Parts: sequence; C-alpha cells; structure tokens
Amino acid sequence: MEAEARRRADIEEAKRLGEEKRRQTEAADAERLRQARSRSLRRSAVIAAVALALAGVGAYAVARHLAPPPDESILTLPIHDEVRFMAWSPDGSLLATLAGDSARVWNSTAGDALSELRGVTQADWMWWASEGPWIVVCCDDNFAATIWNIQTGETIVRAGEEDPILSGDGKYLATYRSYSVKIWDAAGGALVRTLAVRDHRAKYFIWSLDDKSFAALLQEGSGFDIGVFDIATGSEVLLGAARLPLTWSPDSVSIATRTCTAGDACQNDSTTVWNASTGYMRLTLDGGSNFFYRWSPDSTKLLIGNAGVWDVEAGHRLCALPPQVGPYPSAWSPDGIHIAGSTSSSTLTVWDADTCTEVDTFTGHKGVLDMVTWSPDGTKLATAAEDGTVRVWTAPPSGAR
Repeated sequence: MEAEARRRADIEEAKRLGEEKRRQTEAADAERLRQARSRSLRRSAVIAAVALALAGVGAYAVARHLAPPPDESILTLPIHDEVRFMAWSPDGSLLATLAGDSARVWNSTAGDALSELRGVTQADWMWWASEGPWIVVCCDDNFAATIWNIQTGETIVRAGEEDPILSGDGKYLATYRSYSVKIWDAAGGALVRTLAVRDHRAKYFIWSLDDKSFAALLQEGSGFDIGVFDIATGSEVLLGAARLPLTWSPDSVSIATRTCTAGDACQNDSTTVWNASTGYMRLTLDGGSNFFYRWSPDSTKLLIGNAGVWDVEAGHRLCALPPQVGPYPSAWSPDGIHIAGSTSSSTLTVWDADTCTEVDTFTGHKGVLDMVTWSPDGTKLATAAEDGTVRVWTAPPSGAR
C-alpha cells in the first residue's frame, strides 16, 4: 500500500511538473509573439506619423521612404569595427566576436564584455569547444591557432601547420601540411595520429559533427577529390571529383559538394550529396547558383545558395527564397522551422523553411548585414553589419508561420 501510494504521488508530481513546463512554454511563445506584433505596430505608427506631417499627394509613399526604421533589437554591442566572425556559446548565454585586433566574449543578455584576447588581427574565424571554457581563434600569418581559456585568460598556441581545426568536443586539433594530416591533443599538445593522404595534397578540411571523421579537399594535378578520414582507424573513403563549398550534414551521414566531373569540369548549377561512409552519390540537385550550403538541423533539407530549400530525401525543391539572398548571410533555426537571412539590405528577415514565406522582419542596423546566427535554444538571433555593431533580437516563436 505504501509503495502504491508513493507511485501515485510520483505520477501526480510528474504530471504537475509537465503542466507547469507547458504553461511556461506557452507564456514564452505568447510574449515573443506579442513583441513581434508590437514591432509591426511601431513600424506602422512611424510611417503614419510622417505621412500626416507631410500631407499631400503620395504622402504615405514618401513617408515610407523617408521614415528611419525603428531599432527593434534588444541588445546592441558597440564593436566599432568590421566583425569577421561571431559565435554563440553552447548554452547560448555568451556571444563571442572577432573584430579588429581582438576577440571578445559578451554576456548575451546584459551586453557586458566579460573577456578579451588581443593581438589577433590576422585571425578571421573562431569557434567554441562543446565542453569546457575554450575558444579557438584562427589564425595568424604563420598559421598559428590560439586556444583561449576565457575564464583564466590562459592561451595555448599551436603553430607551424596550416589551418588548425578544433573538433567539436574540444579534445582534438587537426592540422595539415602537404601530404599529411596530424591529430593533436588540444590541451596537452601531444601528437595523437598522423594520417597520410596518399598522392593528394590536402587543401581544406572540416570535422564531421560527431567528431569521428573529417572530410578533406584533396588536390590531384589540376583537379580535386573529396576524401573522408576515420580518426580512430585512419581509413580513407574517396568520394570523387568535387569542389567547394563542402558541408557535412548535422547527423554526419552526408556531405554536400559542388558537382564536378573527373575532367575538373564543375557545374555551377548542380550539387552532389554523398554518403560519407560509402562514397556513393545519394543524389544530384540541379538549379540555382550554389554559393553556399546550409543543412537543416535534422539533415533532411538543404538550403542551396539562391536555389532555395531542397528536400534531400525526395530530391526536389520545396520552395525558393528571394534571389537576392544569394551569397548573403543566412541560418536555420535550431528547430528547423525558420530560416533567417538578408537580401543585401540592413533588414533581417525570417522565412518559413517549408514555404519560403516571410514570417517577420527586424530593423535597426544602419549598414548591410554581414552575418546572422541563432542562439542554440532558438530564442535569439545575433547579426553583425557594416555599421560596426552586433545586435541581438528576440526570434519569432517556433510556431510562427
């Protein structure tokens, strides 16, 4: 009897906690929707006020052109320089930026600069380790990467190799030179494994998201192949002729590349999706210009340059974004429902990923957007623009269409 009573009490407590979490989620979504509607009303109010002041024929159209866009961001970081890279911490509480000669870590709510690393003028990208307070800043003129502990300020420099790449879990650092790739212990600096790339010269490589393999662009004569290397065994799978861009799917099963033939003839309007473990072509997608690839978080869809959103399983296009999106910044929401991006303007736009219809727009930047990224929990967006600022925005709720 006593055990049964405890079991029932546990069930009731679980129900109560579940109901409380549901109410909190609904309240958060309602608040984000309220903010989106408030932004729309503010825009209309500004335009209408200027129109009334101008009066006359076509006043509303003139006002819409002249009225400054309202600043709808919830946080502005005064970078005062061109931002070359930015990245959210795994828990979304911090935002790292790379600009000028410094890398900085900011509180993404209060906007305080919490840590700074100077002397990184040549570096043009950075990324967080998924475990521990480490950020890798890459690289200087000598291909040196700095591993930076943002809590203690301690730095470890890995130099002498080309383009060091940190694994997502922060445990390994891969470097390459000519015909070999070396895997290092990121913190201790010990050499873990050297992988030979046979008759090819490694030119570019990228870790899979499960940190078990990496794909490399291998030069052979005037052409290029894609090789996939297993970190544990050192084995290699050769995919075939391809060119950049090269992007792993989040599930680490597939790789998207620009389509080429053995004669190094690349088709600008064609993309190949490969099975990374077998080397077989899964499918070829035609259409548009493949400036970049963006996989959906569940690995079932692929955003291809200005060619739109493709269903990888079915092999057909779902919808097309405005052609101006092209090479400009874009990013999937963590739940795969939305795509955020720019059409070469200072306005941030969010589209429905299945229909490419506009869900919301955000104004406030005074320069063209250079970067956009979602926070890991999907509640915020961060953008960098030519006006020398980084802005943080409240993202549309996941159910917004």
